[in-house]
Amino acid sequence: MEILLMLTQPASVAVADGIVYAGFVWNARNWLVAIDGENGTELWRSEISRGTVEPSVGLPAVANGVVYVPTGGDRNDTQGLVAVDATDGHIRWRFSPNDMAVSFSPVALVGDNLYIVCNNHLYALTDR
Repeated sequence: MEILLMLTQPASVAVADGIVYAGFVWNARNWLVAIDGENGTELWRSEISRGTVEPSVGLPAVANGVVYVPTGGDRNDTQGLVAVDATDGHIRWRFSPNDMAVSFSPVALVGDNLYIVCNNHLYALTDR
């Protein structure tokens, strides 16, 4: 067994097409990393949001070349749902609700629609 990453907080992972996508918190920032599931090689790493208090990364979901990651933090610009390109890790778009987001549920994908619960509100989004 080989350790691929040393993380300071629990990570969440999703797997698609042989690639492992791991969301994690490091140095008060939320990160997403893509790792080749066959050989363990890191393909890319992307800082998806930052915060100073309680940053968090939820369970990623992958569909149609996009990794959807719920994130949390202490500012509105660090909270929400981040859509990350599965190929190179660049952020495609970000959704931040108007209310202060404390926690997010995992993302549910149905066709081109995304559903996520935050602070007792159900949000329905379409990938843009």
